[in-house]
Amino acid sequence: MPVFEQHERHEILVRADCDRTWAALGALTLADMPGVALLLGLRALPKVISGGRRSGGETRRPVLEILEREGFVPIHDEPGASRLYGLIGPFWKLAGNTPVPIADGEEFIAFDRPGNAKVAFDFRLDPTPAGTRLSTETRIKTTDAASREKFRRYWLVVRPGSNLVRVLWLRAVKRRAERPSV
Repeated sequence: MPVFEQHERHEILVRADCDRTWAALGALTLADMPGVALLLGLRALPKVISGGRRSGGETRRPVLEILEREGFVPIHDEPGASRLYGLIGPFWKLAGNTPVPIADGEEFIAFDRPGNAKVAFDFRLDPTPAGTRLSTETRIKTTDAASREKFRRYWLVVRPGSNLVRVLWLRAVKRRAERPSV
């Protein structure tokens, strides 16, 4: 998404090769990062309060599987090097912020219905002499001026927690990848 309104980037050096780091990323569970589980639970409170169901009992399932079940769509994948996800929806709504169903990257790119925000985020692995530079980048673009203002206000509140989730996620991948093999 070359044009965006909001942007976050985080990275960490993992003292393991890209293959081991990629495997750690894919195997990571919410049990590996309890702070993230708490933050995601807080994010789900409005949905629960308004009568919706919150995913529960998912601490042992790989986080990337949970994301895909929650509507994140892999829109570009280079195994061992990068994976890009897309999600579209009115995220600022306390209720009724269900993601817009999309099938792939083409639908993600073409989508322009007002009242929504498009989120693209990735994981990128770059080999270094010391191991792997693991990074995540998030880009957000709204589909109209009214959504831009609503998202801006929402992002003022959510951004610190969103950043913390990404930092904790990267640290958890690092711990798992650097763990000695049994």
